[in-house]
Amino acid sequence: RCDVGFSGVRCVHSELVRQPLSKEYVALTVIVVLLFLAALSLASYYICRRYRNKRRQTNASEYKEVGAL
Repeated sequence: RCDVGFSGVRCVHSELVRQPLSKEYVALTVIVVLLFLAALSLASYYICRRYRNKRRQTNASEYKEVGAL
C-alpha cells in the first residue's frame, strides 16, 4: 500500500490533492469580479464623458463670432 497522496506500483506518482472550492469562496470571487467590472465601466464612462466635454469646448473656441452688418 502507498502512503496518502502517492500511487503507482512503486508509489512514485504523487497525486495532487485538490480540495473543491467552497461556495463562499466562489461567491466572494464572483462578487469581487462584478465590483471590478462595475468600477472599470464607471471609470471608462467618466473618462469618455470628460473627453467629449473637452473636445466640445475646444471646437467651440475655434469659431469666432461674426459681427452684424
